[in-house]
Amino acid sequence: MKKLFLCAAVAFVAVVTYAAAMPQMVVTDCGTVRQIPDNATPEQAVQWQYIWTLIDCPQ
Repeated sequence: MKKLFLCAAVAFVAVVTYAAAMPQMVVTDCGTVRQIPDNATPEQAVQWQYIWTLIDCPQ
């Protein structure tokens, strides 16, 4: 029982650690994938998507 609990605890810590390290990404209107700051709010993500679309997608 101890081993099962230990394995579950290790798996939980691994999942939480991986989730915290995942970068946030946005996709521009022309399909380019760009990384944005990890702590960006949804409103900031929309702003970043707009900015990267202006830079990446020819008019």
